Amino acid sequence: MKLYWHELLALRRDISTWSLTLAAIIILFMGLFPVFKNSPTDIAAILAGFPDTVKDLFGFTNIKLNHLSGYYPFVVKTAIEIGIIGAFILGAKVINKETHRKTADFLFSKPISRTMILREKLLALITATVIINLVFIFAACLMSALVAPGEVALRPLVMTSASVFFLMLLYNVWGMLVGIFFPKFKGIIAIAIASLFVFHILYEVLLVAFGSENPYARWLIPFLYFDREAIMLTARYDPGILLFWGGQIILFCGLGFWQNKRRDLL
Repeated sequence: MKLYWHELLALRRDISTWSLTLAAIIILFMGLFPVFKNSPTDIAAILAGFPDTVKDLFGFTNIKLNHLSGYYPFVVKTAIEIGIIGAFILGAKVINKETHRKTADFLFSKPISRTMILREKLLALITATVIINLVFIFAACLMSALVAPGEVALRPLVMTSASVFFLMLLYNVWGMLVGIFFPKFKGIIAIAIASLFVFHILYEVLLVAFGSENPYARWLIPFLYFDREAIMLTARYDPGILLFWGGQIILFCGLGFWQNKRRDLL
């Protein structure tokens, strides 16, 4: 447990940074909701002038400005795209600290296995992501009560917000894998941002190939795993998507532990 607390304390600045970032997104966009709600026609006319590709990229396609249940999924999409970048960076950072700080001497001198070290790092990473999302969800609930009291129930609001946590956890694991397989690689931020654009490009390719109702996009593109509009209306997750998401977490964690155990001490 000492290693767990050491890793968690080492992430405290990152936890503060990303918690404040996601909270700021909520405060900014939710603060704008009354303006949009009072002038939905004018805003819709402005958005209509954007190309479909731009509207898809920023989540304007199905946005409904006259009610929080239609507006909040757009806010969450923005939070997801920022949050997953942070999650990827955190996942890689937790692993790369071992390389950059030359802790091989510690591994030789202490009776602790690589598997145990990675386990404690992963637990600290999950805890950090939980804390970040608790702050995010609290900010969402608070702003909802301030700008649109009574418009949406607490359960769908929290469940829609929790989609940020699910996807951040997945990107934590992806970042961890990059850190394990490429321990000296320093372009983590570039990969995190590039992955976002790659998935947007893939979405556009699938849109051209199969149309707006194509059955593959939500299984191939992470930020489409959770249908935010449907969750907001029904307060339910798709069981198939949850299984697919959970399967990836288990698979990639297993792969990470396997590769970490094989790695030679640096």
